Amino acid sequence: MTTETLTAPAATYGERKTAARAARQALGADKISGVHYRIVEAGDRFAWTPLEAEDAAPAPTAQAEPQSLPTPAPEPVQAEPAIRVAAAKAPRAPKVEKPARKIADNGPDLPKGKLGVVIGMMQRQEGATNEQMQAATGWQAHTVRGAIAGAIKAKRGIPVTTEKTEAGLVYRIAG
Repeated sequence: MTTETLTAPAATYGERKTAARAARQALGADKISGVHYRIVEAGDRFAWTPLEAEDAAPAPTAQAEPQSLPTPAPEPVQAEPAIRVAAAKAPRAPKVEKPARKIADNGPDLPKGKLGVVIGMMQRQEGATNEQMQAATGWQAHTVRGAIAGAIKAKRGIPVTTEKTEAGLVYRIAG
């Protein structure tokens, strides 16, 4: 495909990249390795023209206008104000400080917090029922059971025994 037989279409494109894509498609895949077309601007539109062999490396300032596209006179551009005024927002309410959480200090051997409370209750001679541990920690029944099975038995390796009494299931730490 030579540039003598290929002429640029009279079409114009809204974006420079669209004109470049059309030029590459018309010139074929073998021409992509080098630049064999020139994108020209005609007002707010773009077009492409094929380059001749002697025009392959044009000077950066020289641009050829296509013969089929008239160049309209540039219109004066009105500048928009650079400063935008933001809409007034309502002031934020001040943050309410929450009271500090009480962390149970259960002695040097027990973990601090609710898990230490549960372990401390189970270390008593009478042990503790699930309902008693729920009341002390504020946890739900499944959370107490999960803490006993996971954090106390499995992770810490503390042996826990259960005994069924009239009060219900009593949990004790053996030892």
